[in-house]
Amino acid sequence: MKEQHLWRHPVFLYVIFASLGLLLARFFKFVLIDWLTIFLQPLLWLLLLVLGIIGILCSIVFWVRCSRAGVFANWRRSLPLVIQLVAIALSLLVPLDDFWLTYNFWRYLPARQQAVRLIQSGQVSSVSDFVKLPAAYQQTSLGREVQVVYAQGKPFVLFFMLQIFGGAAGFVYSEAAIAPPINVFPPQEIIEQRQIDSHWYYINLVWS
Repeated sequence: MKEQHLWRHPVFLYVIFASLGLLLARFFKFVLIDWLTIFLQPLLWLLLLVLGIIGILCSIVFWVRCSRAGVFANWRRSLPLVIQLVAIALSLLVPLDDFWLTYNFWRYLPARQQAVRLIQSGQVSSVSDFVKLPAAYQQTSLGREVQVVYAQGKPFVLFFMLQIFGGAAGFVYSEAAIAPPINVFPPQEIIEQRQIDSHWYYINLVWS
């Protein structure tokens, strides 16, 4: 086993791929829920965590064997274990999905603003609170629809980022630039909200 070829060792490669899979799954949480549904996504998380634990065990065995054989510098022996532990800690403690939300908001903000203008002008309408978006704007909201409600005569437009049994989450456009009332999207209640930009809020909803 040559020191300069650590990156070719199966344990090192396994740890790299397991760590990347865990971090990417957390970063793209909302995308995966859309693809896999809320029922299958936890199974993916469980699988990735199991792979992470296997990575820890393999890294410990790797360190012990290298120490006994006197190969690799001490810090290199420890590298697979450090990488795996850091990846697990980041996936559990750092809200990586918030980075995805921030990217998604700014990436599609112009399209969402245009969709809002179409709704306000009456070019897009519906008999219910849920409005089907034109094809050019369907990537801005999960389910290709938005929910439009009125409070005190002012419209609030919800672009979905998540729709699950018992709740939802997404970006809300507030024409009056005020925070949406807690019960503005019945029968759900807002349990978390934060302002992202002028007229725009991110909210989490649960069934009341």
